[in-house]
Amino acid sequence: MSISFLYPMRQNRNILAIKESVVYFNLESINNSSCSLQTRCKKKLEGIVWEIAMERVHIKKLCVGCFSRVELARWQRAKMRWAKENGMGENKVWHDTRALPKLANRIKVGGSLYWIIRGAFSARQTITDFSAIRDERGIKLCRIWLAPKLIPTVALRHRPFQGWRYLMEQDAPKDIYDEHATRELDEERELNEMLVELGLV
Repeated sequence: MSISFLYPMRQNRNILAIKESVVYFNLESINNSSCSLQTRCKKKLEGIVWEIAMERVHIKKLCVGCFSRVELARWQRAKMRWAKENGMGENKVWHDTRALPKLANRIKVGGSLYWIIRGAFSARQTITDFSAIRDERGIKLCRIWLAPKLIPTVALRHRPFQGWRYLMEQDAPKDIYDEHATRELDEERELNEMLVELGLV
């Protein structure tokens, strides 16, 4: 969390803007106020900062090379077997990326990695931790540790993008809790994808 004080852009505004983790305060407006108003403003602003600081954040990422949630589950089961055979422990699932997210502390309080498959949100996994590693070439990477359970989500469409992006709590797709409905959705999506590849739809 960082706090920036800017020269006022408009009169009678104590907060100029809020963007990600930065709150921009109108310092001159507050300082020119009465003592009682300054105290009330200070308390209100502290509450806003605390609320923003504690808001949970997620990550969204394209699942490159994967064509269904079922295939992603198979990939991860194979990774868990490899991890166990190589002494990493039980149920170890991870994804490596270039840099530690700046909002890591807000992600670790229940945030998830949302997988986008074939242009739509498909599933999420709870992020349990981050760690710094080096690959075989000695390049520094950030390892995102994930809970092994894949939780199906509503298939909201999403445009492609590179790397990963933050996903705010209010924008995250809802979970699908009905396993029977989830299987039907998986089968329907795989059928539609097959028809598209065959040029029939």
